[in-house]
Amino acid sequence: MLRYKVLSNNVVEVDLENGYKVVAMANWNNEKKRYFTTLLLHENTVDKWDMLETAANVEKNYSDMKAIKRDLAQYVAELHKEGFFEKYIDRYEYELKCFERGHDLYKEERLSANG
Repeated sequence: MLRYKVLSNNVVEVDLENGYKVVAMANWNNEKKRYFTTLLLHENTVDKWDMLETAANVEKNYSDMKAIKRDLAQYVAELHKEGFFEKYIDRYEYELKCFERGHDLYKEERLSANG
C-alpha cells in the first residue's frame, strides 16, 4: 500500500510516488449513515490543489471510525492502481505548462512595452 500521512481525524495525504499527492477527506452524513469522500490532487513542486470532480462527495461505506484513515489510504491506493489519477495528472501538467507559457509571454510583452 502507498504511504500516507494523517492530517486530521478524517483526512489523510497519500503519496502517489510519482511527484503527486492526494488528500482524501471523509465526511460523515448522519442522515444517510455513510461517509462521503472528496479527493484533492497536488503536484509536489507547486502550491496548488485541484479537486477531482469525479471524486467529490463520493458515497463510501468504510469500516468504522477507528479504521477510517487506513480505509481512505486504501481507497486512494486502489484508484491509483486502476490508473484513475492519470487523466487528472495529465490535465494538471497541461495547466502548469499553459501557465508557464503565458507567464513567459506576459513577461516578454511587459519588457517590450517598457523597453
